Amino acid sequence: MEQTDVFKQYRFISTLDELHRVSLVQQLGTKKLFLKKEMSDYHFGVIDWLQQLPVKNTPRIYEMAEEEGQLTLIEDYFPGSTLQEILDNGTKFTPAAIRDIIEQLCDILAELHASAPTIIHRAVCPSNILVTPDGTVKLLELNTCRWFLGKPDVDTSLIGKKDYAAPEQYTAGESGVLSDIYAVGMVMKRLLKEPANPGDPDRVFVENVAWKCTQVDPKYRYQSARAVAATLRAGKDVEQSAPSPARRFLPPGYRSSNPLYQLLFTALYIIVFNVALTLNVPAASTGQLWLFRILALLMFLVLVFFSADYLGCQRLLGFHRIKKKGLRILLVLLVDLILAALFAWVLFSLLK
Repeated sequence: MEQTDVFKQYRFISTLDELHRVSLVQQLGTKKLFLKKEMSDYHFGVIDWLQQLPVKNTPRIYEMAEEEGQLTLIEDYFPGSTLQEILDNGTKFTPAAIRDIIEQLCDILAELHASAPTIIHRAVCPSNILVTPDGTVKLLELNTCRWFLGKPDVDTSLIGKKDYAAPEQYTAGESGVLSDIYAVGMVMKRLLKEPANPGDPDRVFVENVAWKCTQVDPKYRYQSARAVAATLRAGKDVEQSAPSPARRFLPPGYRSSNPLYQLLFTALYIIVFNVALTLNVPAASTGQLWLFRILALLMFLVLVFFSADYLGCQRLLGFHRIKKKGLRILLVLLVDLILAALFAWVLFSLLK
């Protein structure tokens, strides 16, 4: 499908950023406003993941098309002002306002970081943080996001503004969860630069949180965005030794906060368990029958988990490097068929 076909339902309104090719468009049917972005620096696998499993309070991606190394997409348009625009207007932030903004920001980052593999933003800064008229914080520019696999990679190198980049991004060329934490601390320091109430005791607490976030040695920073948010909400340091791994190990369908996904996968698991554990093989003994059923259940679960890219397992086969979604789906189906055939051979070998 040509890009003109994909995007013909949107009418151009105005250019918002000529340098970065961002424009305001309007959907013809609903009259709703959206942003249209054209970019050449992006990671298709991450963008595709975020389109399927959108993170709350980030721009949702509605349309996406890639052509000749350029990605064009339609995403949410949020009314409001970025923190940079607010600062440029001379606004001074109270410690309470800073705490509210950073708590919301860290809630967003915590959900990004909880994905499997971990997604890091890499460009947390005032110009990429928007506050809507009702006070809701939005994190923008998802095209800067990358997977983080715990090892140096050119895809996790310095991309954000230098004032907000962690020291390790200059040395090892690697950014991770703790690099995003560093950037959060730098944002806090920028908001504290023009104090509304210099004598407010709460300011010292906020300064201490920012100081810990921006330690040169990553091991002395807060170890998760959730820990930063929890500390700000509690008014005291409630540091967790490491981000909770529980969510990333949840089965497919439950890692998303979307209740529809959870409902659909619950129904799928019920069907899988019911079919596998009620299989009847007349020629098999009782022991063989239950072994057959258990292996059949294992086969179904392996197929579901692989198809859902559990813990990024498809990366082992290099599928994340394939930018064409249709081709990637076909390859996943091909592997599913091979795995199913292998399991079937094992199962029926038991009956011989």
